Amino acid sequence: AIVKKKFEREDSFHYAWVPLACVRQVDRMRDWALEAAAGTPCATLVLHAREDELTSLRSADFLLAKMPDARGIVLENSYHMICADNDRDDVARHVLEFFGFDPVHAVSPAMARRMGRMAP
Repeated sequence: AIVKKKFEREDSFHYAWVPLACVRQVDRMRDWALEAAAGTPCATLVLHAREDELTSLRSADFLLAKMPDARGIVLENSYHMICADNDRDDVARHVLEFFGFDPVHAVSPAMARRMGRMAP
């Protein structure tokens, strides 16, 4: 809604290297995703970093409010790239548990070395 109004006014509120049409398309896709969320027929895991510098935690909250069978987890030690950031092993563990696998396999080889044990 905000993006649409700024787009209609031809307001230059975005980064110079990102065309305004792209910003508007992202706004449209967000609306489509929220509309489709309520019809999601399966259990869903939503992982989001509290300190994500690109996407507000409210985005995850909106999805969780719309999806009938969603579980949300807030990561406390990561930013936007949760699979490569400080909580990456927690991300792997949560995903494995969500799909019913043993989370012992979630530790990366590098983390296993730091913890003084062999990775499975």
